[in-house]
Amino acid sequence: NVLREPHKSAISFTEKVKISMARNEFESFQVVLFPIEKDIKCATWKASDLHSEKGDVIPASDISIHVMGYMKARKPAIVSDSQWWPVPILDFMDSVDAPRGEVQPLWVTIHTREETPPGLYAGTIEVKAKKLKSKKMALNVEVWDFAIPKEQHLLTVWGNVEQPYQAIYGERYDKQMARRMMDFFIDHRLAVNTLYAHQATGKPQANAFVGYPTLSDPTELKRIWDAGSRWWNLGYIHPVFAKNAGKSMDEYVQDFLEMLKESLRVADSAGFPRSNMTIYLFDETKDFNQLADVAGKVKKAFPGIPLMTTGYDRSYGVKGGPIDDCIDIWCPLTPRFVEDWEIIKQGRKLGKKVWWYVCCVPHGKNDLNFFCQFPAIRSRLLMGAAAWKYQPDGFLYYRVSGWREYKKPLDSGPLTDWKPYFLPGPDGDGELICPGPNGPLSTLQFENIRDGLEDYEYWWILNDLVTRSREKGISVEKHAELLQVPADLLESLTVYSEDPVRLRENRSKVAEVILFLKDQ
Repeated sequence: NVLREPHKSAISFTEKVKISMARNEFESFQVVLFPIEKDIKCATWKASDLHSEKGDVIPASDISIHVMGYMKARKPAIVSDSQWWPVPILDFMDSVDAPRGEVQPLWVTIHTREETPPGLYAGTIEVKAKKLKSKKMALNVEVWDFAIPKEQHLLTVWGNVEQPYQAIYGERYDKQMARRMMDFFIDHRLAVNTLYAHQATGKPQANAFVGYPTLSDPTELKRIWDAGSRWWNLGYIHPVFAKNAGKSMDEYVQDFLEMLKESLRVADSAGFPRSNMTIYLFDETKDFNQLADVAGKVKKAFPGIPLMTTGYDRSYGVKGGPIDDCIDIWCPLTPRFVEDWEIIKQGRKLGKKVWWYVCCVPHGKNDLNFFCQFPAIRSRLLMGAAAWKYQPDGFLYYRVSGWREYKKPLDSGPLTDWKPYFLPGPDGDGELICPGPNGPLSTLQFENIRDGLEDYEYWWILNDLVTRSREKGISVEKHAELLQVPADLLESLTVYSEDPVRLRENRSKVAEVILFLKDQ
């Protein structure tokens, strides 16, 4: 988090930057404009092509440079005298000012392709401003000879539907913009799906909420599977829907089952594997008897589809509770997952799955969550090191585009009127992306989520190579030690390092072993 006040952030002056990355990866850093003697007016920027000694090229078109935007704290997660916080990444700004006494970061992202040749690439980033000498920074990029798989190995489900986009963009929200939104999620290694829609796709019924009308076309749903999206939520049921429809729960369940038939027809037509689908029931409920009754009816109608809940039941299929037989996937909050680890292991022996989630909690001063005032690296640690250490079967988040208090695209900056506040807060809860002039804008937290998911994939690749080596009779015990997340990087969900250097050191060690084992 580079704050506007220069003395509040660790900023170093350098003439060059070097980053290392795999193929098919996104890797970012920040270039900070720091006016010392006078204001910086109308700063612009340009990246060159990156060339390797072998003559290979990473084109400048695969290097994005965007203005880091700021928003005013409203319900901050931590107490601070800083009013403005870096959150939205403003891809629509072609220039920016930086007044003396403040700093202005630029967010730089390099994207390597599956086919990018390995090697050391070199180029420059140049910044110009009115009445000032231009500044150049050397950019060196080491591309390792392995690729991040397109398939998502940490399964995820997110609260994101098309209707907020329709409300913001009106008739501009067409199939092309919908595709760009979905590709935006896939580029960030997130499954394209929705948590709270009555039905995921298909023709809406009375009082029903369709999550992704665009994906009612099976060819569109197949497209996102082929692009790597690996989880699909067919629909969601909760007693409040029956109440809103003026029906008994039994009556509403029958309507729900009919809606699901249409959603399942679309998914089956798309060839989406049923093992990668779910039906979500009774968000955070304590009424386990009613949950069991409804879940039993849903399971009878759709026996091959896993049923998931965030209900506050902690039996995980082994304590003889009412939902043990009908629920397949439990999803507790991250602290509960750690507390219940021993019984979770017992449930897994019976074939039960256990994901985890965060929302407006946990929000303790050392917790891992996505709040705007938390150090941004916490988003990365949660999705990477913590997920690998504790091995949840997936990650759930209730909403990424709440946009409750924003009715138009965000179109100015760098000091914006963005309000990343759903309910009950803190800042950033349920608001991980912004509506930009032409579709969703990323945020500092959202970019770190992707980095964490890519960290997770490094460990996944290493684990796959260790398994294959053992099958060949190759001794890899020393290399397998790197499958353990070191305690000085992340010891627990509240004890970890916020030093990005330490994280990159571990990531480089994992990459080094991947490069060694892949040729064995």
